Amino acid sequence: MPMAKLRSAVQRFAAQPSPPQWVRALKAVEQALDQAVQPELAQWHFIQLARQSPDVRQRLVTLLRLEAVHRQAGLQTYLSSPRLQCAPHEVREAITHLRHEAVAAKVLALLEHTEPLRDS
Repeated sequence: MPMAKLRSAVQRFAAQPSPPQWVRALKAVEQALDQAVQPELAQWHFIQLARQSPDVRQRLVTLLRLEAVHRQAGLQTYLSSPRLQCAPHEVREAITHLRHEAVAAKVLALLEHTEPLRDS
């Protein structure tokens, strides 16, 4: 996800001493990036499943809180499980993106603030 690299660069630049107008501008860009990424993340199959099942959501939250190497191994196994039925390319894409701390944190926040979908 190129957004993760761009966000990381923005965060590194924001940490440098700079005039207040740069700080405000960089904050605005960071918020815009967050808003742009949100719909893409919400379309991931396992996030949609997590919205329907509190058990799936809790397991994903637990895995996303792990250190990167353990998170990758745990997610690889869980996303490949028959219960989630994620396609191999979806698993590869998710693992590739979720190795980045910023992406994992964003997905974790999304899952922690997700209300389960209710059948009408």
